[in-house]
Amino acid sequence: MSYDFTLFRPKSGVSLEDSVAALHNEQEMEAKEGKPLEPSAKGRMDALVAALLAATPDLEVADHTADALGYIELNRKGNQNGIQITVHANSANISVPYWHTKTEAAGVMREIFGYLKVLEKDGGFRTHDPQLGRVLDVDKDVDEALSAYSSTAEKVTSQVRARPELLSKISKYNDTKPWWKFWGN
Repeated sequence: MSYDFTLFRPKSGVSLEDSVAALHNEQEMEAKEGKPLEPSAKGRMDALVAALLAATPDLEVADHTADALGYIELNRKGNQNGIQITVHANSANISVPYWHTKTEAAGVMREIFGYLKVLEKDGGFRTHDPQLGRVLDVDKDVDEALSAYSSTAEKVTSQVRARPELLSKISKYNDTKPWWKFWGN
């Protein structure tokens, strides 16, 4: 489980909510078609990645490439906080797992909102928060997103504590594999 943000480019003459819905439809069609990226799309993605790297030098690009998968993934070096940024040709996503305590979560959410600001400024995006069910104002809504994150994280933590056998599978300190691969060998 993760707290997610979807970044999209507003469509002219279309409401922000309808622009988000259109993005989801476009992504489904692109995934089915599996067409290679156009050079202009790759260039837009590379420019966004460069802007993120300039703003946060300890981000790193994951091992795969946009040419092969249609997106570029970035994580913090060592990925201690679990934030995952995925840049697509016409959108981006940021996810963070629900493992942070309220104190840690405040810093993590501020970090995420820094990334959102870069992506909105340099990518022409707006940010949709599916947990809140609306488009965010990244200059004002960090506390509301933090509250929603903290509430769910608290519920997840209490469920995990009720089942201690799960801790070894989802431990963020497991150095043998990425945090999202907790379900198998």
